[in-house]
Amino acid sequence: MRDFVERFVLVAFVVGRAVAAFTVFWIGLATAQSDASAEDRNAYYGVLMQGRYAEALPLAKREMELLEKEGPDRPVTSLVREDLARMYLKLGRFTEAVPLLKRQLAYMEKISGREDPMVADSLDLLATVFKEQSRYGEAERLYKRALAIRKRTLDHGERPPSIRVTPHSHVQGGFAQSHINLASLYLSQGQYEKAKLFFERYLAIAEDIGGPDGESFSVGLMNLALVSKEQGHYGEAETLYKRALTISEKKKHFTQLCSVSNAWLDYTSHRAAM
Repeated sequence: MRDFVERFVLVAFVVGRAVAAFTVFWIGLATAQSDASAEDRNAYYGVLMQGRYAEALPLAKREMELLEKEGPDRPVTSLVREDLARMYLKLGRFTEAVPLLKRQLAYMEKISGREDPMVADSLDLLATVFKEQSRYGEAERLYKRALAIRKRTLDHGERPPSIRVTPHSHVQGGFAQSHINLASLYLSQGQYEKAKLFFERYLAIAEDIGGPDGESFSVGLMNLALVSKEQGHYGEAETLYKRALTISEKKKHFTQLCSVSNAWLDYTSHRAAM
């Protein structure tokens, strides 16, 4: 039973860390691990799914300690280790997140190889922490490595045997996200031309994936508008914002519509204050 649970968790972990991973994970602990109480597991699950990270953190640390005793290289242990790191990230406790994410990266490289898209996901997460710490050079290096891994995977048209379960769309989506990550990194440093270049590349990928009316394409337009605004190219920014807003309204992308609307309000407020 435990072997089945761990294989299922690894699959769910790879394809998006969906609720299925959490569900099977807790079923697995309930049936295979007697040391942790069901009450603690249920409490952890409840507060985590509600985004109450400060409350979930001590419960996650307890689960981590218990799982580490059974084996640090198990998929279930890896899942909780990353969850714990993500909680530290959400709480702004970056120093505590880094060693966990470095261990997670080493684990992924060990089980999948250095050129696996799963490794790219771990690189992204560690790079994001470095970005938050203003360690921009380290963040750029990791983001670029993740991008290179995904590009090689897509160019070759084959995936390593360890991730046959990974849908092509996951790798393609990750490739697009790599461009967003690098563009956002450059934007945060005021390197607007570099940011614009990667946002434009993302826009082309988004159009290829979902078409010119897709939600991802609207995201790309909004990001380009932000760069134009920061550069003082207000006419260009307004055109891009309006185009993104039109797509979101037409296609009823409600979450993206809220994001674009807020960005548009921020833009108009900025212009009015000038």
